Amino acid sequence: MGLLFSTIKQSISGTCDGRFHTGDKVQHFKREMVEQGDPKDLYLYRVLGFATDADTLEDLVIYQAEYFPFQVWVRKEADFCAPVDKVKYPN
Repeated sequence: MGLLFSTIKQSISGTCDGRFHTGDKVQHFKREMVEQGDPKDLYLYRVLGFATDADTLEDLVIYQAEYFPFQVWVRKEADFCAPVDKVKYPN
């Protein structure tokens, strides 16, 4: 069973039961589908930090793409750390 994101480098403190930390470089499971000629950093992200949603009090992960245009994203921690649905994504 794969994870939606997997860590490449560990740092000091974080979340997802200690699997992810601020400063970690992570790869989205879709990285496994990158083809020759795609940017070398496609689907790679840097964890910028963690937050709490003011309305729902849900834990969030803030992360930034390592590829142009370097967008910043926010995802619920539960989703960020969730296993990949191998039925939906068999590869």
